[in-house]
Amino acid sequence: MTARNTDALSLYYDAVKQNPLLTAQEERDLSRRWLDHQDRAAADRLVLSNMRAVIKIAGQYSNQHVSFSDLLQEGTLGLLRAIDRYDPDRGVRFLSYAAWWIRAYIRDHLLRTRSLVRLGTTQRQRT
Repeated sequence: MTARNTDALSLYYDAVKQNPLLTAQEERDLSRRWLDHQDRAAADRLVLSNMRAVIKIAGQYSNQHVSFSDLLQEGTLGLLRAIDRYDPDRGVRFLSYAAWWIRAYIRDHLLRTRSLVRLGTTQRQRT
């Protein structure tokens, strides 16, 4: 990792740490505001307060010979997907639900970028 990448990541970590964690009630309220009214501020707050989890989960896959920043980006896409699909009335904390989506997006990225040679999975892709 170059010094420039390290500096960018440390700035990223500092920005993430500035956002406080949410209580269960705050999560439900923000989720409800997003689902009912498409309140962008509520979605932003949900994303920013849960970015610590994306960093932690991406760190679990950092030994896969891919850029850590790519893993963070894919994990963030998974987090965004979780916001759209989360049902706050199920009684499950948002992060418990979102962790599945974060891992799914990271694993999908790893599968897509694992090899320089892409093999088609269907006859049409092979030709």
